[in-house]
Amino acid sequence: MSDDPQLLQPHFNWHDTQWQHLADLHQKRRLPHAVLFAGPEGVGKLRFAKALAYSLLCQQATFGTACGACKSCHLNESSHPDLKLIVPEDGARQIKVDQVRGVVDFISHTSHAGGYKITIIAPAEAMNINAANAILKNLEEPTDNSLLILVSDAPGTLMPTIRSRCQQVYFPVPQPEQVLPWLTSATANQELAQQLLAEAGGKPIMALEYLNSGALQKFQEMERQFLETLNQRMQPLTLADKWKDHELMDILHWLQQKLAQLIRAEQAQAALAESWQPWLATPAVSLFALLDEVQLLAAKVQRGANPNRQLVVEDLLLSCCATLKCA
Repeated sequence: MSDDPQLLQPHFNWHDTQWQHLADLHQKRRLPHAVLFAGPEGVGKLRFAKALAYSLLCQQATFGTACGACKSCHLNESSHPDLKLIVPEDGARQIKVDQVRGVVDFISHTSHAGGYKITIIAPAEAMNINAANAILKNLEEPTDNSLLILVSDAPGTLMPTIRSRCQQVYFPVPQPEQVLPWLTSATANQELAQQLLAEAGGKPIMALEYLNSGALQKFQEMERQFLETLNQRMQPLTLADKWKDHELMDILHWLQQKLAQLIRAEQAQAALAESWQPWLATPAVSLFALLDEVQLLAAKVQRGANPNRQLVVEDLLLSCCATLKCA
């Protein structure tokens, strides 16, 4: 059976709207040949993509939960002849052209079960330029009963020609009341679930990863030090030195989380811890510009850029302090 039995179960309840939208398209035989699942990291987009694939490949006729009993459901994502999952190889940040070259041949062959041939690429922004150009050929020349699912945390970094050929489905950060029961069940501790969810910016899958990796304490300490810097009790360059042992991508992801939280709170869409209240007056346009800077750098690193780590962190912290009026 699939190596993740949850993929054969109903989707997360906070994705009901997206699931119903795709179910309606499927029922009307209007499901596109390419979809882009876009939204913040850690909300469950890849899990949704896999569950959708198993639902479409299930040999039962109805669109919905995979039956778990047919031959297709007993194959996992690495052995299913009609499903190809493309992710960065072990130890790599990029998806390389060799990984996507076979997609054209894959979708050109008849399905083993007579149904869909499905390719999932995640994260799509990890494709290098050659890989992106190779996948563009699939989008320009789609075949019958083929489905390409691109999963992206940063859709704005994808080639416009790729985005324009996909139907986008957006996955926002869910409301806490939608995910807290699920996370509380996973942690068996409601207070811990609330802490994890707050640190992950409301993103449930990321919150669970924090629990499993033991990262909660590390990120809480990073927040304490960052707030000290914003309050001018620590110099930005001193903080950069204290963070010298942290992975650059961890720092970039953490900064994205905090900036996004601040933006959402400014727009009255989410609560904000009291310690962050002084910065609610920062103009939204300045926060978005800073978030764009962090996201652009993260995308470059994801694609294989290797900047001077110390200088990058120092520059980012100086930018943060300048934007938040604390330098």
